[in-house]
Amino acid sequence: METENVLLAVLGGLVAFAGVTALALCFITVPPVTRDAVVRVDMKNGGVGSGVHIGHGLVITAAHVVDKAENIQIDRKPAEVLWANAGYDLAAVRTETNGPAAQLRCTEPEIGEQLTAYGHPAGLSRTRTQGHVAGKTGVVERWRAVFAADLTVFFGNSGGPAFDSHGQVAAIVVGILQGSGFSFLVPGSEVCRMLGR
Repeated sequence: METENVLLAVLGGLVAFAGVTALALCFITVPPVTRDAVVRVDMKNGGVGSGVHIGHGLVITAAHVVDKAENIQIDRKPAEVLWANAGYDLAAVRTETNGPAAQLRCTEPEIGEQLTAYGHPAGLSRTRTQGHVAGKTGVVERWRAVFAADLTVFFGNSGGPAFDSHGQVAAIVVGILQGSGFSFLVPGSEVCRMLGR
């Protein structure tokens, strides 16, 4: 049940059993959208990054992935940068792609919490790595709000999501600590704040 959202559905009417009338309930499990919501961000200069579709053609990625880029494409379809914030290294991109959408988590991950990151490093498609939150969110180098995690990510993972155990986007990958196996991520709470959620 950890990796699935549970939808409670009431199915038609009352059921009589042994003279007792009861409401008929049915539990339906709905798997969270994770891997299929991860998109590839291509730039005219040949650069590749990652992003996550959160619904209605809106993709969240890292600002440095789309910074000063022209002719951006999401999964090989034209896209437009709506806004980019260099201080938080986040950007929102609009695309015609309206595939599966992931749910944002608007709370900060806990230290020790397991995360699963997906992305498109080195031309590979939707690679998956796992790790744990290693520290609290704070100012690090050029970022106003990031935390460290022992997620091994590579160039091309930037802008991609890190999901929690419930399949929600807990953070966005924005950088790596060279040669350490650690990465920097912006918590989903900052993404939600910028989207006014």
